[in-house]
Amino acid sequence: MFVTTIRALGWALARKLLVSQLRPVNNAPSTLMDALDLVSNLRGYGWDWSRGTRPSNRAGFILHTFLSAAAHAFVQGILHTVIRSFSPKSVGTLSSGPNLDETLPFLDKAIKICFPVGGSIFDESIPLYLRFLRLNVISALSAAWTYAGLQTWHDSCIMVGVLILGQDLT
Repeated sequence: MFVTTIRALGWALARKLLVSQLRPVNNAPSTLMDALDLVSNLRGYGWDWSRGTRPSNRAGFILHTFLSAAAHAFVQGILHTVIRSFSPKSVGTLSSGPNLDETLPFLDKAIKICFPVGGSIFDESIPLYLRFLRLNVISALSAAWTYAGLQTWHDSCIMVGVLILGQDLT
C-alpha cells in the first residue's frame, strides 16, 4: 500500500503525461484501466516512464541491476546495524542456550546473537520527548531498511528473469 501511494504521488507530480506503449493507436484511453496497470506494473512494461531508467543493452542492464542489488544490500546491512545500535542493553543477552566452557570464549558473541532475549524499543530511562524522537528515528530507519531489502529482492528477481528465463529488458 505504501509503494502504491508513493508511486501514485510520483505519477501525479510527473512533468509530462505518461503514455502507454501497448495501447492500439485508434483505441480510446481508459483511465481506470491505465490506473490499474500503473499500480500493478512494477517494472513499467509498456509505459514510457520505464525508458531510460536502466541501460538498454543486455550486459549493461545486468551490470546495472547487479550493482543496484549489491548497493541496496550494503545499505540494508548498514541500516540494520544502526537500528540495532538503538536497542537497549537487554537485546543480545543470553537467556537460555548452551553453557559455555572457559575453553570456548570466542563463541560467546555468536551464542548471544543466536539466542537473544529480546527487548523493547521503549526506553523509559529517557524523557518522553526524546523517547518519541528516538521511536520516530527507529521507525524511519526501519522503513528505509525494508525498502532496501525489497529493492535487493526485486533486482535479484530481475536478474533471474533476464538471465535464466530470457525475459525482455523493458
